Amino acid sequence: MQVLNLEGFEKWILYNAAKTYSTQLNSGEDYTLLNYVIDLTITDFEMFSGLDKIISRFLLKEKDY
Repeated sequence: MQVLNLEGFEKWILYNAAKTYSTQLNSGEDYTLLNYVIDLTITDFEMFSGLDKIISRFLLKEKDY
């Protein structure tokens, strides 16, 4: 549970998820062995303003420009 709304907290969440994802494989193992990573973040503050939902789901995707 995150109590303080620290600057860069969103980046910390992504860092931890990426670290969990990247440490699943050892050198030389096939990428198809990778499993999905789900990050559950509970905060004691409003992380995204303007949302009326109790549960929010966000998908991190790369955008093509």
